[in-house]
Amino acid sequence: MSNHFELLNIELSSVPTVISFGGGFAEYSFAVSDTALGPEVTVATSGTAAVASAGGPVELASGAVVDSGETYSAYPSPEPIPYVLGGEELGLAYSLPDGVHYGYADISDTTLVGYGNDDLPSAPIAAGLVDLGSQPGLGGL
Repeated sequence: MSNHFELLNIELSSVPTVISFGGGFAEYSFAVSDTALGPEVTVATSGTAAVASAGGPVELASGAVVDSGETYSAYPSPEPIPYVLGGEELGLAYSLPDGVHYGYADISDTTLVGYGNDDLPSAPIAAGLVDLGSQPGLGGL
C-alpha cells in the first residue's frame, strides 16, 4: 500500500481550506460557519470528490476502514459535518484516471489536522491511524 499522511494543523475559518487530488480532479473545501449553537465545520466537494455519507457527511471512528463498503456523496454546497467538534475522521473517495482512491480528513474541533490517502486505486485505508511520532516536531504526541 502507498498510504500517505499530510500534517496540516490549519485552524479553519469562514475562508475555505482546499485539499486537492489529481491536479484538481477532486477537491474538498473545509470551512467553519458560526451558528446559534456555536461553530460548525462544513465540507463542500467539487470534481470527482465525495465524502462518506448517510444522508449527510458522517464521521468515522479512528481506525475505521475507508473503502468501497461505504456510501459516498458529493456536496457542491457547504454541508455541516455533525459531531466533529470532538475530533473525528471523514471518509473521502475520489476518481482519478486510474480509478477510485480512498482517504480521510482528520478534523479536531475547528482544526484540519491533516489528511491521509492511498495512491493505489481501490486500496482501502485505515482512517486516523498515523504515527505522529514520525512527524517532525511532534515528538510522539
